Amino acid sequence: MKTILSLLIAFMVVSVEAKEALVKITLGKTSAPAMTALKPGGRFTTSSKSRSEVSLDNGLIRTGSNTSILLQSRDMISLEKGLTLVASKPSFFRRRIQVQTPSHQLSVKGTAQIYYSPGNAIRVVVIEGSMTISLNSLSREKVTLKAGQVLLINPTDAELPEPLEIDLNRLVASAGLLADQFQPLPTQDLISDAGRHQAEQMAEFDDNSADDEGEDDADESDEDFEMDEFDDPSDIDARNEELLHAAAADAIDDLDGDGDPDDGLFNP
Repeated sequence: MKTILSLLIAFMVVSVEAKEALVKITLGKTSAPAMTALKPGGRFTTSSKSRSEVSLDNGLIRTGSNTSILLQSRDMISLEKGLTLVASKPSFFRRRIQVQTPSHQLSVKGTAQIYYSPGNAIRVVVIEGSMTISLNSLSREKVTLKAGQVLLINPTDAELPEPLEIDLNRLVASAGLLADQFQPLPTQDLISDAGRHQAEQMAEFDDNSADDEGEDDADESDEDFEMDEFDDPSDIDARNEELLHAAAADAIDDLDGDGDPDDGLFNP
């Protein structure tokens, strides 16, 4: 009887401990050292040029410089400011990690990077898997992003914008929160698969575009007049989309969190 009781107590202790977040890695100055348990309601912050990794019950988060998070529960945090990378644990029945800001709810089923500047901007990138973003308003409007998609949000807007596409392989190669100072993520294979899939899709798109251009050139040679004098509406739409991406890229200082301005991350 005593043995059974001891086992039950041990099981309860392990269960309680599993509900606590744990600061696993600190690089630079942080509010708590490595191997510190964070209980619900606990705040964790990083200073300038600092990074960290915190394990959750269902995955992990990494924080960049000048970041503040508040642990709400074993799988939910409030991002008060700064940059985080969120990776939910891969499994057959994959659970989500919830991230809150004052204006939005973010539900991550995969690996995503989230930046929040209070009153200025929210920038989210899905690296693999998916993420659903909803407004904390009566409308409860929501958008689901897939790997390779980015959302640039003004926290005061009443609607969510359209997502943009980003070069995943370039992002992964330059992202500070995916750097060698950390161990490979548990989702690393899924990230590689997502980057490879996107690259294959882009190559197929480029091949199809080249074939279409070749057919268009052949058709033009049979015409008795110059088609170049006329604007193709699809070309205008493509140009507008290119300008939109360029403007978005210019508006971002450091989407990948590597400390340098971004260059060439967006797919036109």
